[in-house]
Amino acid sequence: RITQLESVFSKLITPANHVASPSGSLLLLKSWSLRPQAVKFETYYALDIELLNNFDKAIKEIDALVNFKNLLGGHLYSINLNHDSNIPAGGSLLDQGGRDNSRLLSRWHQMTKVTPQDIKAELVVKKIVFSDNSVLSF
Repeated sequence: RITQLESVFSKLITPANHVASPSGSLLLLKSWSLRPQAVKFETYYALDIELLNNFDKAIKEIDALVNFKNLLGGHLYSINLNHDSNIPAGGSLLDQGGRDNSRLLSRWHQMTKVTPQDIKAELVVKKIVFSDNSVLSF
């Protein structure tokens, strides 16, 4: 059983410094990025997330978060994803950060001072609601 679990977890780890959700790689954190955004007289960094839906039906809502950690596993930051995330089957969605969803980092934040290769992002999915109102919980 331990060997089987190790095999499953090794398949969830992707080469782009992020980990797939426990949904068996059917909902993926495709990418993330920091984008400079001016607010009044200061520059902040908006945190954008791109999700890829590999399910055979569209996703209507998601209860999920993304944890950002350093290479030692230390917590850097966590964000909740937009619940109303319409993602077509086989499609992707760019969930942009900003003032409205409290995903702005100051220029002094730890994540803005290291390279993206030094940050591991983990998608943690709790529940998915599909367009046919079926629900998948983890």
